[in-house]
Amino acid sequence: MLNMFKKSIALLVGGVAVSMGASAATVVTFDSALGNSNTVYTESGFKFTSLENLPGYQAINIWNGVTNSTPSYAFCSLSVTSGCRPGVHIKIEREDGNAFSFTGFDGTNYDGSTPVGQFDLIGDLAGGGTISAAFDSTSVWLSNSVANFSNVTSITFTNTGAYAAAIDNLSFDASNSVPEPSSLALIGLGLLAANFARKRSA
Repeated sequence: MLNMFKKSIALLVGGVAVSMGASAATVVTFDSALGNSNTVYTESGFKFTSLENLPGYQAINIWNGVTNSTPSYAFCSLSVTSGCRPGVHIKIEREDGNAFSFTGFDGTNYDGSTPVGQFDLIGDLAGGGTISAAFDSTSVWLSNSVANFSNVTSITFTNTGAYAAAIDNLSFDASNSVPEPSSLALIGLGLLAANFARKRSA
């Protein structure tokens, strides 16, 4: 009976550990958002917020891509009088505020006068500090793999150089690196029970 109890506790703790580490892969495609130009856009539990604050500029356009022919999230900060401008920032985070991992995206620019611009990424780590990376934005769509952006609470994208840029097919892992309170409680209960069983068998 005691051995059966020990096995049950081991299965409980193991099951909780597996559930904590389970991945929830998400790809944000913007495919249902053509024509959206709000300052906040949400899809699949992720929120995209424009940090653009210049009067007269429309910071977010979701429109048809040049070569991929599907709706894309465009960085073009558009003014009716002066056109697009570079240096546009957007912030990406989960709607529930939890941490996530960012693993890749497709990107391009639409500025013929500047063949190569740049995407500057800054991630806010859940434990404090930041991580950064940079990727070229060219006149064709490029698929970019992002490394080490794990357990971040938000990412800031900046379009540098090119006057218009866009991203598409953003890949996220929404698994929580920080255990939820219920998971911690189950683990604690399991450890206490295991310790009790050990003392009884001594």
